[in-house]
Amino acid sequence: MEQEMHIQWWLTIAVSLLSLVSGGLWIRSATARVIHDDDKVDEWGMKPMAIIDNVGGKEVNVLETAKLQSKWNRLAAWFAGGAAIAQAISSFFFSLP
Repeated sequence: MEQEMHIQWWLTIAVSLLSLVSGGLWIRSATARVIHDDDKVDEWGMKPMAIIDNVGGKEVNVLETAKLQSKWNRLAAWFAGGAAIAQAISSFFFSLP
């Protein structure tokens, strides 16, 4: 009985930490912006295609911003998935009579 409570405590800690990290990563994703660099060129000396939007007085590269936000979203989803798995294990094994 004491060992079960110990495992459940650690699962609760895991859910809390994974959820906290996931939330932080999603906030980072929602606020990520890539400022347009008009001097940027690719390996052949060509300027890459860019869709530019003016956000708060800054020129934001929409395509590069979407790529960056996708990276942060992917990380957040992994942590959220880990939290869900830990919660499911805790609920299934320790909440049933």
